[in-house]
Amino acid sequence: MANDSRSGSRRPLYPELVKAFLNVIDRGDVEEVRAQLAAHPRLAIAEDEETGVTSMMKSSVAPNAIAIMTLLYQHDSRDGTDPAALLYACACGAEPAAVDLLWSWSRQSRVPEFMFWAYCDTFGDGPMVLAARSHNVVLLRHLRSIVRISDQRHPSNHSLKQLRAIISTNDEEFAVEAMSTRLIQQAIKNEEESYWRTYEDHGMIKYGWIMVANCIKDAIVADLQRVVDKFERIHPAYTHAAVYYCTHSLQPQERTVWTDLRAQFVWDCSHDIIRPALLVQLRWLPGLVPLGYHIASYLIPTKTDLHKRAQSRIKGFELCENEQDCGPLCSSCYRRKSSHGMYSS
Repeated sequence: MANDSRSGSRRPLYPELVKAFLNVIDRGDVEEVRAQLAAHPRLAIAEDEETGVTSMMKSSVAPNAIAIMTLLYQHDSRDGTDPAALLYACACGAEPAAVDLLWSWSRQSRVPEFMFWAYCDTFGDGPMVLAARSHNVVLLRHLRSIVRISDQRHPSNHSLKQLRAIISTNDEEFAVEAMSTRLIQQAIKNEEESYWRTYEDHGMIKYGWIMVANCIKDAIVADLQRVVDKFERIHPAYTHAAVYYCTHSLQPQERTVWTDLRAQFVWDCSHDIIRPALLVQLRWLPGLVPLGYHIASYLIPTKTDLHKRAQSRIKGFELCENEQDCGPLCSSCYRRKSSHGMYSS
């Protein structure tokens, strides 16, 4: 039997053999997996040449996942300690128990804890973002309970990344629940919160800053009214501005559902609550008609003095001379002008 095992370990792993084995794993057939590993031990470290999916990755989301993962690990499959296996499991919405097993194995390796949870794919998305996009509510809750706060704050797991991924599922209940968590609420309340996004568009890799306003826009486009309402409860003025600009190009009948929030934006501007609007326009929709024009067009006619004051403030608002050094949302210019009275009431 020992000779047979050693002989089997030297046999080449033909692509057809690997695919057949991965299909067995996919079915969750524990006994067949055991039999094939006995005949071809190297199947434990097999990898699909086309997709790059390994036996351990496939087993993490298969029926009877724990039993099959344990069999593979006993046959020297060490990619269970590889953060890439965790990314695959989270992206496919694995059960929390499978993620816990990968986590326990990684702790026996030399992979530092922060490297395990901060590891990301080619687009910079980490385990928590991928879990959110998989629409596995239970898995995401579980990750929040076991991942250190410092790792949850890592750019690969950025709160706005998670929120945008959750909104993309079109599940209002899921989104509203996520927006009740402390880290995501902190991100929404911070007007200058953003992250650097890498994405593919028609075969080209593109980049750009993503803000809270982009998340609000996604919710509006998906007609997730409860989600937009939640945004308003967390950060009213910023939400009013984002809704106003996002719906500006819509037909009148399409804007009806957002009438109240649009009107609230006008009220905000008439009472000099303009900083959120400046941030939204200058950083998110810089190509639109100047904000001062909208304020002058929509404010109550008797508020002429406020129109002029708001317009003069907006006219005086300038971006930093060295924008790149200041980061995605520099407010130093705002603070500098405020100190000279330009933004004082």
